[in-house]
Amino acid sequence: MRQEASDLAFVELQRLMLKSIGILDDCLDETHDGTRLNAVRIALSSGIRANDSRILKKRLDIIEDGLSNLKAQR
Repeated sequence: MRQEASDLAFVELQRLMLKSIGILDDCLDETHDGTRLNAVRIALSSGIRANDSRILKKRLDIIEDGLSNLKAQR
């Protein structure tokens, strides 16, 4: 039940992130320089972190595949 609750919470978090991205997109078109600059910082920071996470996941997948292959050879 805890795993189910955790999964549901994660789905809700994903929904909120998508909604937040839309709001962030609107802020990028804002005429107020301070608001627009903050939106740019958030977007760039989030993009960099997301890219780093993708790279780490790919590397981890490669390592896990290598370990599976080593175990299969034994």
